[in-house]
Amino acid sequence: MTRSLADRVQPGTWTAWVIHAKWSPKEDGLLQIWKDGKLVLERKGPNTYGTIGLDYTPYLKTGIYHPEWNTAKEGRLERFNADKPVATHKITYVTDLKIGGPTATYDDIAPK
Repeated sequence: MTRSLADRVQPGTWTAWVIHAKWSPKEDGLLQIWKDGKLVLERKGPNTYGTIGLDYTPYLKTGIYHPEWNTAKEGRLERFNADKPVATHKITYVTDLKIGGPTATYDDIAPK
């Protein structure tokens, strides 16, 4: 489990991801990621800042993002135009999104 997740993404194929996170600035923090039923990442320990409180813990998003999406601020449009992507056409499909609560198990979330 030492390769990055980017190495595991396969364009043009459906992939089932299951992500389990317990956000914590303490040693009880946990991040587990499964790809197609196989655990590919497990990290234990602090995984968020201790000063932001539970209301501002990390959250996961899916999609295609550009670091300078808000070009209304000074200098951002120039940086946006300077960062030319290698790919000029991108499509992302997301289906069967499930979100579990604090007591959810892997079997509650994993695709059948």
